[in-house]
Amino acid sequence: MEAMMKELEEMMGSADFEDMFGNVMSQLMTRDMLYEPMKDLVGKYPEYLDANASTISEEDMTRFRGQQRLIVEILQVYDDPAISGEDEGKRVADLMQQMQEYGNPPEGVLTDLAPGMGVGADGMPAFPFPGMPGAGADGNPDCCIM
Repeated sequence: MEAMMKELEEMMGSADFEDMFGNVMSQLMTRDMLYEPMKDLVGKYPEYLDANASTISEEDMTRFRGQQRLIVEILQVYDDPAISGEDEGKRVADLMQQMQEYGNPPEGVLTDLAPGMGVGADGMPAFPFPGMPGAGADGNPDCCIM
């Protein structure tokens, strides 16, 4: 096991791995992959924030509004015909990185988009599918793949 971990660490530091990872991320950040989910996500924010304004802390409200602003900016990049290809990918990746710094979207927004899925105590999505971490009525964290 130790040898396998060492090989993985060496591979992760290689230029080939970085190129492969960059290509995968670029493909995931395309308009075809992200536009509709981002459009759905940004549409949920105003209703959620208005309905929960009295229970959301000032700090969380600032984070959530920051997320909303960045999603709007991502959609603007996709909608701008002057931005495409590698430039589009770089801009979207930068905005996604900024959005990640704000943490997870509000749980109520996620629940609307993916009914049954919540956020666990660790801040990671809790999947409602049997065998997935956090699944089941007993909250069994075991994964059927492991």
